Amino acid sequence: MHCLVLAIQLCALSQAPGEGTGYQPIRVPVRQSAPAAEIGDFGQEPAASPGATAGAREATVPPPADPAMTDDSPERRADPYGNESEPGNAPGGEMESVGDRPPQRLRPPELIAAALEAPKQHALAGTPMKLAEAIARTPDRQRQLQVTKAYWRLAAAQAAYHWAVEQRDVVFQHTEQETTRADLLSTQAAAEADAGDARLAVEKAQAELAHLIGSVGNAAPLTVDRPHVGEYRTYFESIFSGRAAPPPIWLIQRTLPVRRKAIDAHGSAVVAAADAVEAAADQFQSTGQGITTLIDSLELLARERSAFIELVRDYNLDIADYAFAVAPPGAASDTLVSMLIRKPSVGEPRRASSAPHNTFRNTPPTGDGAQNGRPAGNSAIDDWAANYPGDLDATAAVDDPALYQALLELTSVPLRVQKLGDLLHWDRNLPPDSGEPATLADCLGASAGPGREAIIQAFWKARESAAHLQVLGEQLEQLNTLQAIAIPQRDQPGMAEAGVRLQAARLAARAALIDAQLDLISAQFDLMTATGRPLEQAWIVPGTTPQSGRYRISRRSKTLSAEAAARAEQVAAAYTKLHQRGQAVVQCDVHRAALILEARNGASGSESVDGRLSALDRAIWAIGRQNQQTLGFLDDLTEYNEAIANYVLTTQPASLSATELSGKLAIGRSTSRDS
Repeated sequence: MHCLVLAIQLCALSQAPGEGTGYQPIRVPVRQSAPAAEIGDFGQEPAASPGATAGAREATVPPPADPAMTDDSPERRADPYGNESEPGNAPGGEMESVGDRPPQRLRPPELIAAALEAPKQHALAGTPMKLAEAIARTPDRQRQLQVTKAYWRLAAAQAAYHWAVEQRDVVFQHTEQETTRADLLSTQAAAEADAGDARLAVEKAQAELAHLIGSVGNAAPLTVDRPHVGEYRTYFESIFSGRAAPPPIWLIQRTLPVRRKAIDAHGSAVVAAADAVEAAADQFQSTGQGITTLIDSLELLARERSAFIELVRDYNLDIADYAFAVAPPGAASDTLVSMLIRKPSVGEPRRASSAPHNTFRNTPPTGDGAQNGRPAGNSAIDDWAANYPGDLDATAAVDDPALYQALLELTSVPLRVQKLGDLLHWDRNLPPDSGEPATLADCLGASAGPGREAIIQAFWKARESAAHLQVLGEQLEQLNTLQAIAIPQRDQPGMAEAGVRLQAARLAARAALIDAQLDLISAQFDLMTATGRPLEQAWIVPGTTPQSGRYRISRRSKTLSAEAAARAEQVAAAYTKLHQRGQAVVQCDVHRAALILEARNGASGSESVDGRLSALDRAIWAIGRQNQQTLGFLDDLTEYNEAIANYVLTTQPASLSATELSGKLAIGRSTSRDS
């Protein structure tokens, strides 16, 4: 962050106008009434339909002929209680009671089990169906793929509905005594609406699957098998050693491991957000303060749960595309299923599950000792300040001035916006293995005609994704700064609860950073395919900075045609919006720095009686607001450059060389850190 501040101060007046991962987790204790669960089981196993196969746990197709999935990575070998998940690891082969061991954090397998566990009330109506049975309904390979995807979309819809019902119940549980406050009434109404939307989504997904398997008119299907959330081994190099892989398979191969990391990250964020809800609810019920933070925590939990479910769904959709693409011709349905989900080993005992129906309730585990006068093991108090590797030293003095303070010294607002765009597209912390830099002229190459428009659009979108990734990295660094500020103040009233919310915000930011990696990979794929470059080569990272200064349009060009005049107006409108958003980013940055300074000065972590957020919560909010405006600026900047491209392609001859065209689109500034 500090090198960025220095760079801004050095270059603000010099250019001409015109232009994670491991962590010490918060532990969510587990309800002792949670049923035993196994990968491939559905809590209490429903009655299977005729012809249904066993639940899935382990891939049976041997490598390298086909892909396989596993849960044997280091963080997956242990069961939810930290013991090796091998048959008979409990004395005498019996599984211990859930309450007999100290609870650990919920991993993605337990989280998806919790999401898919049907609530006792408001349960969905339908006939349980295993994936193998659904696939066996049709012999057509392409239709089997469609059935598989519809099955996972239904599973995701069921999980989203169950969590929406739980969220609604928790909202009413904590706010039912408040019958006059508009903010609480709106929160209750929104929770009701979200549950209704989720149920409608389930019904649509049921109808889609029923249509594909030919059971229209019968009872609607409900999924039984759980989607896979562990590692998926593609054996890509072995399978495609003698033949070219289709482009979509290249993208899946690149994104599967990153998407799996994102599932883990959002799973951790879900657990931390649930802790934040519980901390805010306890504070509200005991003091009558903190309702604003409770509402904010509920919203964060809903967002993280939604992101987790969407990632699990997309992960399994990609696995389905890959498995069906590489499966042997004429493979039986049970072979296909073994490539999609896991099967239990013969005689393998079921593990006790840490997947509760209600993941909110924090019951502190028992244990010896205490820290700082508080019971040991109370995650809401003791674990909120857990450090990540590489985090700031909590005892170090932290200087966090406004990032864009130097820009305020510029009297020309357009120049200020131009410099902001250049700085955000400077590759200051892009991962070194992101790809091979290439200029816009390099990408345009020998292309001509309509293909140029697709290349330009893909180039600027990939450039935005690279900048997006770096902005999210800086947001995480700012939240880490807050942690270094908050730890020495943890004994102040309300700081323990505020620290839980900070931990949730940090985990959400870390998960968003991995999401941004996925977006960059997808944008690079689009750019590679648009330019026609072989996917076996290093993928492109755009190395030309987009135009962020005012684009001067010739008056004569406006008289060429009505289309040219319209394109010119679009350029002007896009710049006006960019100009306004840039101002917002700079002002948000100043406000964020001021609130971080306020938090550093030791303000209490308690929300005031008038509903004003605590100093730490205000700083968290300000970091999120600045990040939102900055990402909006990057989006507006891409839109501005696309408008410029549309104008140039409309008014200039198609015979322009790649260098000439690139020069008319943007001033040739490099994004390189060393330029």
